[in-house]
Amino acid sequence: MAIQLIVDSCCDSVPALQRGLDLHVVPLKVQVGADREIIDDGSTPSKVILTQMSQKGEKVRSSCPSPLDFKRFMGQGDCMVITLSGKLS
Repeated sequence: MAIQLIVDSCCDSVPALQRGLDLHVVPLKVQVGADREIIDDGSTPSKVILTQMSQKGEKVRSSCPSPLDFKRFMGQGDCMVITLSGKLS
């Protein structure tokens, strides 16, 4: 049985690689100020996220996916989860 690979959205992968490796990407969240949360699921272009982060003038934070977010992608077999280091966040 193949090992299922699960990564967070900080992984620099392209759709072709994701399909070829059956790679599952769990999105991080970016909090801009107190009222704006952006889910890094590919629906918002990086350029738009960066613009919003720089224009807001408020604190910007990121948060990793919850364990339940990762669990959604786990099947019955063996899994390997690779995430962003807390030192890089």
